[in-house]
Amino acid sequence: MPIAVLQILADGLLHSGQEIAARLGVSRAAVWKQVKKIEAWGLEVAAVPGRGYRLKHSLELLQQPQIAAGMDPGYRGLYRQLEVHQVLASTNDYLKSSYGPPQDETVAGKPAQACFAEFQTHGRGRRGRNWFAPYAGALCFSVSWRYETNPMSLNGLSLAVGTELVAALRKMGITAAGLKWPNDIYWQGRKLGGILFEVAGEESGPCVAIAGVGLNYRISPGTARQIDQDWVDLSQISAAGATPLPARNMLAVRLLEAVSGAMHGFDASRLAAYLERWRELDCCAGRRVCLSMPQARIEGLARGVDEYGRLVLETSSGLRCFASGEVSLRIEP
Repeated sequence: MPIAVLQILADGLLHSGQEIAARLGVSRAAVWKQVKKIEAWGLEVAAVPGRGYRLKHSLELLQQPQIAAGMDPGYRGLYRQLEVHQVLASTNDYLKSSYGPPQDETVAGKPAQACFAEFQTHGRGRRGRNWFAPYAGALCFSVSWRYETNPMSLNGLSLAVGTELVAALRKMGITAAGLKWPNDIYWQGRKLGGILFEVAGEESGPCVAIAGVGLNYRISPGTARQIDQDWVDLSQISAAGATPLPARNMLAVRLLEAVSGAMHGFDASRLAAYLERWRELDCCAGRRVCLSMPQARIEGLARGVDEYGRLVLETSSGLRCFASGEVSLRIEP
């Protein structure tokens, strides 16, 4: 029922508890309990004594027909599944349950699946970190793509996806967006979003790649207290005068097309086609950074990435290259 209450409150206007209860056929006490659940999802709900409830900010909820209709037909035709969910544990995990070739011959030649979620109860980042965003406070989606090749042939695909995502953001006026190796999207030194990339399949092929994308849209103060790094969201960027705040459904279309372009074209082009553009978007190049690994910490100057997508680090003992794996990178002040 929290979803039903949210759909009433989404317009940002004041709705009395009596009105909500009547529309849903429940008691006012039940409405109050659902409001508390909504607050646990990271949304700010104002309770006005004697008048009712309203959200601090109205919500534009994602609509599957609108996203599908807005996509370039060439990309839309590659998807055998495009879904919008209100709540999922994890969009990546949801698509993992669909591994394997399509069973229905009518969807042959459609290698892609995608799902969006307004809220993830167990969202994940790299290295097993939790990733939390308020309900409809971020754009959270995953794309899976089936390849007939082996997993090793997809080295560098995550960098290609990041390159296309940032290119799409820049076209929407977020011109200071950049990339922090391996999979973070930054804006003026603060994290705007990230990509969780996973590959599974047979050693000789085929395989399935999943790119999970999380982009901060409007983060509430309660959620912000749970974030342990410098961050930014699109509402802050808009308030700074950088660009108007994009509509969420339009943003969903543009970012889904960006991921589709990278994953569709990578089979033929590989990372070489993206390296120059990725290096132009690199937020770390020439900066002092610290790499954290399970057994070591290494400091040095970031010198971009090599042809395999590995980080090149200038250390006291010379140049060294690192694959993403279990490596975490922090930019030094």
